[in-house]
Amino acid sequence: NNKNINELGIAVSKKAGNSVKRNKIKRLIRANYRILEEKLNVGNSMIILWKKKADFENFNFYDVKKDCENLFNRLNIL
Repeated sequence: NNKNINELGIAVSKKAGNSVKRNKIKRLIRANYRILEEKLNVGNSMIILWKKKADFENFNFYDVKKDCENLFNRLNIL
């Protein structure tokens, strides 16, 4: 985006569950992004699309953190 900030967009499909589940996914992604934000290269615009159904009984903060770190490493921005 050629700016001194990163931009983050999160889109969660309605097939992922009801609004409570979709908002939980977005909250966890945002929380993990805030933790990793200092380590990320500056000047990126990213959109995270969530399409799958998640197993919400086993879905937690640390799984999302590991997935976000994996994603940012593959994109070479971490």
